[in-house]
Amino acid sequence: MAFPTLASVAAIYRDDPLVHGEIYQSFTASVQATPSLRQHRDHVEQHGLGFGDRPFHWLWKLLVDEMPPTFRFLEIGCYKGQVLSLVGMLALQTRKDGYLFGITPLSGDGDKYLTFAPLDYASEIRELQTWSGVPLSRHARILHGFSNDDAIKSECRTLAPFDMVYIDGCHDFHIVVNDLVVYAELVKPGGYLIIDDAASELQMPPGIWVGLADVAEAVRRVLQPDPRFAEVCAVGHNRVWRKGAAG
Repeated sequence: MAFPTLASVAAIYRDDPLVHGEIYQSFTASVQATPSLRQHRDHVEQHGLGFGDRPFHWLWKLLVDEMPPTFRFLEIGCYKGQVLSLVGMLALQTRKDGYLFGITPLSGDGDKYLTFAPLDYASEIRELQTWSGVPLSRHARILHGFSNDDAIKSECRTLAPFDMVYIDGCHDFHIVVNDLVVYAELVKPGGYLIIDDAASELQMPPGIWVGLADVAEAVRRVLQPDPRFAEVCAVGHNRVWRKGAAG
């Protein structure tokens, strides 16, 4: 079954291993059938420019399709810029003005699960955006720091509201809780909150990475009881929530 819109996924979504498997396999096939998405993901994999799963590229395509003609996107935890470059590329393809922002320490600092080698992360991010065809004038603006820094939170409040916020930063429980509490507030009513590594409590079929327990626990405690948000779907360990129109 193909899923041409986010609404078509939401219509069949439930926490069932068969449904999860169907979504994951269909999204993977859609990426493979779309040259720009397939080539972008191939480039990322071949050059070690990001993590995640191949079907996520179709999820981002569907999310950008949902965006208004001008939109704002915030990513927490950019690594080498895979998602920033992909959202920028998709915005251009759909003739939308995407204003993209990324929070990152631009260092190898990680969490109890991950640490990274010291690299020139700023250059990696810029180069991937350029490779993806995103003109310099549309390169994402990098907010250098951590999501729980007071200065970063203050700056993001001045940039808000965002049509999409993607949380993929530190995976330690208390940091994820901070991100959910602080940055959910900055999502525009009707906008989307996407959480990475958050599916360890879902009934994913074998062979699909479900993410990390700290992240899922933070989602369960903070986001699931929040009446402003409704879950749209999960694609592997990426989970998508929509903020109600009342906000």
